[in-house]
Amino acid sequence: MAIEWNDVDAILEEFYDPRKATTDSRRYFLNAPTQTFDAWLAEYEWASRRDLTREVVDGEVVTLGFDGSRARKKGVTDATALIGCRVADGHVFQIQVWEQPTGPAGEDWQVPVAEVDAAVDNAFARYDVVGFYADPAKWESYVAKWESAYGKRLQAKVTREHPIEFWMVGGHALRTVRALEQFHSAVLDDGLTHDGGYQLSRHVLNARRRPTRAGLTVAKENPDSPRKIDAAIAAVLAFQARTDAIAHGVLDVVEEMWVPRRIR
Repeated sequence: MAIEWNDVDAILEEFYDPRKATTDSRRYFLNAPTQTFDAWLAEYEWASRRDLTREVVDGEVVTLGFDGSRARKKGVTDATALIGCRVADGHVFQIQVWEQPTGPAGEDWQVPVAEVDAAVDNAFARYDVVGFYADPAKWESYVAKWESAYGKRLQAKVTREHPIEFWMVGGHALRTVRALEQFHSAVLDDGLTHDGGYQLSRHVLNARRRPTRAGLTVAKENPDSPRKIDAAIAAVLAFQARTDAIAHGVLDVVEEMWVPRRIR
């Protein structure tokens, strides 16, 4: 009598389990080299969604995401990032990222808050912004200013009272977990593209999976690591704002007038 050493169906079921990280499946079942075991997204997964032919032009309907920082201990300052997402097709694009330079140039460096504020104003002037989600940590006064200036024109709102203020920590763990999960699923399921922005891509690949009681979140490899993830968080916020804008019917209007534009 033949002995069945392995349950093939069970192995396949575990391999294709959507709850399992793709890097784990490649590592344990295919003996394939992967990146850091706790990486949020593998390099090949993120690279597969890069589309350098798509162009976002002035006047298009977009959403924005913002994650900012100020000075940290030991002279290590997190980055500040402003990322956009086109509503029509979910194309994520880097607007601007501010990072502390390495070496002597980075000594006593501080985030140029006036420049950041001007970049937000410029984004609203250039595009038809229908949603803007910003993690207000250490930027509370600026988020309040942006809400006062632009809150009424937004169709996607975090809350009626605070349409832009989207806390990623604290008592909003479930909301954060859902936003991260939707972005991650969109990457794996061809639900978004991105412009291959250098800082954005680097920050996405720096993000590490961190399980919590609320679900899976992300963080830097350690609190004082120079490997930033702020642009990744800003991209998640921009994509979540797009999701909420679509829920409010924005996409129905956009599709009637949108013509895809590609860089030739």
